[in-house]
Amino acid sequence: MLSICELEGREVEIEKNGKTVTKTIGPRVTPKSSPIFQESKIWQILNNVQVIGEQIQGKKRPLTQEEKQTLFSELNIKEKLTETQTLQILGMKGEYKLNYKELDGNRTRATFIKAFQEIIELSGHEIDLAKKNARDI
Repeated sequence: MLSICELEGREVEIEKNGKTVTKTIGPRVTPKSSPIFQESKIWQILNNVQVIGEQIQGKKRPLTQEEKQTLFSELNIKEKLTETQTLQILGMKGEYKLNYKELDGNRTRATFIKAFQEIIELSGHEIDLAKKNARDI
């Protein structure tokens, strides 16, 4: 059962068995496994990521749109990225850090990719989807 959206839901009074009952009605929330939810979750995180580094005198800066797009491509096929993996993908060397230790990715798609990998292996093929570039999947 999916909850009613807390932003668009409203309470109404209805009669049931001769009694007045309050019921919440409205659109249902999107399931966490939904591709729309997964992608919006990734973008929400990317819009909140801050790069902290010695190169910028210990100050924080948001990711550029290009950096966000690069990370989105990776996060959209992986379950998560660690801070180290994220900085490596962005090509940042030195004393850079992020305000997140781990970035959540598209868990639904990552689960499908793992299942596809098992099917590929069972069929006798030797393709490793984990080593493929995000653009190729």
